[in-house]
Amino acid sequence: MALSVHFLNNAALIDIITQTQESMNNNEVNLMNDVIGTILNHRSIRHFEDKPLTEEQIKTIVSCAQAASTSSFIQAYSIIGVKDPVKKKKLAELAGNQE
Repeated sequence: MALSVHFLNNAALIDIITQTQESMNNNEVNLMNDVIGTILNHRSIRHFEDKPLTEEQIKTIVSCAQAASTSSFIQAYSIIGVKDPVKKKKLAELAGNQE
């Protein structure tokens, strides 16, 4: 079986989305719009502030990680919280001199 990959511009993508939405109910359309909006507006942050996360923020991040899709539904992950600045610095060095 041959795999065909097509790169679409935004106009073509919008046409496909519009056609798909015509066959969906309002709740499905709203959910799809939210998901598509999230995907298209995603940005990676590479600059971080030097301030600790709240317990609530940590719980939210862990919950999101637990709900995220994984390959073959393996759901294998480890989350390790490190608060000691000396240990964090050493881990950053071991991980390729990350800051």
